[in-house]
Amino acid sequence: MHPVRELGILGALVLALNGCSGGDASNPAAPDAVPGDGAQRPDAAPGDDAPVLDAAPGDDAQPAVATVTVAPAASEIVPGSAIQLTAETRDATGALLTGRVVTWTSSDTAVADVSATGLVSAVNPGGPVTITATSEGQSGSALVTVLDAPMAPVANVTVAPSQPT
Repeated sequence: MHPVRELGILGALVLALNGCSGGDASNPAAPDAVPGDGAQRPDAAPGDDAPVLDAAPGDDAQPAVATVTVAPAASEIVPGSAIQLTAETRDATGALLTGRVVTWTSSDTAVADVSATGLVSAVNPGGPVTITATSEGQSGSALVTVLDAPMAPVANVTVAPSQPT
């Protein structure tokens, strides 16, 4: 039986990604050689000669992002100021993943806008605004409230009588 037919579509995809199309494994130099073809799986029944597919040397498949956590989770700022948010990506086991692409969005850019690096700029009082970080289809968010700008402190008060006495 042809190795690609034995493996099905998924197996053919694995072979294609490894640069093989399936064929004569008795000649490793043949361009259609199947890695591991003819080897018996440790769990195989006697006579089961399905190919063993090992990961290619240097296979650096990375685990998928399972969670995205944004910090700080909530903050208050005033118009004209900014706060830097950070996104932490983790896999299904909780291991920290680095170097993942993160996109940032704001639920209300008229109140708080966010840059591609997670820098949130306060535009107008309002909120809370949800700032969302997304990586590989997973999202996390933080709430940002833009407060009214505080009044400037009074530097000097002069009290004078309304009429001279």
